[in-house]
Amino acid sequence: MNSESWRQVDELYHAALEQHPSQRGAFLAERAVSEEVRREVISLLEQSDSGKGMLDGPAWDRGGDRDHAAYDSRPELYAGLQLGPYVLEARLGAGGHAE
Repeated sequence: MNSESWRQVDELYHAALEQHPSQRGAFLAERAVSEEVRREVISLLEQSDSGKGMLDGPAWDRGGDRDHAAYDSRPELYAGLQLGPYVLEARLGAGGHAE
């Protein structure tokens, strides 16, 4: 998407938040200038409604409890491992409580 499309996404997202959830689909159908913009706004609204965003937990967490057991069962870290939308390229270092 270009910068104008992202501006439209931002504008529509905030306007759609002011609509009742049952009215948002019709609202976006009327106002979205493209299917791509409409889909992006819907994606943002779904995350907003869920109360849990992509950055609300560790990348390896698949949605379980966030107690120590979840941290103890994290996967072995290695180059090429995909964590959500991220791929580890190389190990920078380790020590203390982190790698």
